[in-house]
Amino acid sequence: MRHTPQKIGVVGATFLLVCGFLCVGSSFLYGQTVPGLPTVNDRLQIDGGPEESWKRMTGENIMFRCITGLKDYPVFSWLKDGKPLPRDVIKYQLISNGNSFLEIPKTSIKSEGSYTCTVSNDFGVARKVFKLCVIAPGVKEDCPGWWYSWSRR
Repeated sequence: MRHTPQKIGVVGATFLLVCGFLCVGSSFLYGQTVPGLPTVNDRLQIDGGPEESWKRMTGENIMFRCITGLKDYPVFSWLKDGKPLPRDVIKYQLISNGNSFLEIPKTSIKSEGSYTCTVSNDFGVARKVFKLCVIAPGVKEDCPGWWYSWSRR
């Protein structure tokens, strides 16, 4: 079934805007699609492929870059291990010119995990996963098995 664009009023646009962000976010997280709402497609992409693996020593900084180059106010969100970013991990998030950056200064073993950048706009939804392994000399000398399933950096 093909979706036909229709004119809607200000109230309808506001509802679509609010519902669209909430519905897209929840449907995306649970792997479901909602008819009429944006879905993952090739018109909305994040540079560098769908996933990257990174290795850092404790105390080193890392910055994940979610680069889209979109100028039409995309909505970004970040998750760690499928959940909102924990408050106990110091991080800085910056959104600029259609790009989102997540910086974790002075990584620790608590920083290790899978970080997901999700971006959405009128074209759909895209995501990129950043796997972070943190080495602590004398405490943790190697990365967990899940980290090795992707390329090393």
